Amino acid sequence: MSDSDKNDVLHANVERYLRIVEDKGRSDAEVADAASKLVVCYGEGIGVKESEVTALEYLKVAAERGNENAKIFELALRLKGCIEENDKKCKKSKGKVNRWALIVEVINECVNERDMQFLQHLADRGNAMAIMGLLACRFAPRLLKEFEEKGEYGVFVAVQQIIQEELPTIRKLAEQGCVFIQRLLAEAYEDGMFVKQSDEEAMTWYCKAAEQGDDQSLRKVRKAAKKGNTLAQITLGVCYEKGRGVKPSAKEAREWYSKAAGQGDESAFDHVLDLMIADFSSIFWKQI
Repeated sequence: MSDSDKNDVLHANVERYLRIVEDKGRSDAEVADAASKLVVCYGEGIGVKESEVTALEYLKVAAERGNENAKIFELALRLKGCIEENDKKCKKSKGKVNRWALIVEVINECVNERDMQFLQHLADRGNAMAIMGLLACRFAPRLLKEFEEKGEYGVFVAVQQIIQEELPTIRKLAEQGCVFIQRLLAEAYEDGMFVKQSDEEAMTWYCKAAEQGDDQSLRKVRKAAKKGNTLAQITLGVCYEKGRGVKPSAKEAREWYSKAAGQGDESAFDHVLDLMIADFSSIFWKQI
């Protein structure tokens, strides 16, 4: 199929999604699904000219029709826009306006009771993004109070206390795959900040984040792998095998798996054999 044909196919799908969104006979679920796909198409320029404005319009449609993730993103963008606007006010005031106060003001203005109920509903079902949103809304006033009474050091101490209090929740977010929280935990354990220092815990979370393609974590993992850390070597192998944060390379994957296997790691040896079986299978089918 030529590039022109591929573009025609992509554009035809965009047209199909547009028809679904405009069809008044469609259910909320169908419209929300189509609108969500249009967000990606317009946001990434897939089958249509890239347009952030249009992508945001369909994000709003998806949110209004009940797509939960779209609702969260729409709320986050609303907050982001308000915070950016208030940051401009801070700069113009030349330090006379307190940024922490503005952030709390934004949360109070933009996040209404209905938003909070929605976030709580999703959080109760384990939605990581909703839990993060609730934490931010819940602790912003507390951080503002600490800043007003004790300055930046007060905020630092408050953050430490919050992380200790909410560590089970934070770990749950990390275990659900929230990359930002995984890296946050890794850095905390690496530096012994807010938690007891542990290189092993730090590397565990760096590896989990790296396997999702997080660049910063991947650099930490690569450095540890070169020093002989078996978990890091296996993780680097997975990244190369699946193309997470790096260009896929069976050769690189096999090399890192082999290094870990050479240190006696059984799972790494399994990975090496799996790659060999995959190579053998592809060669075998080509010959018959």
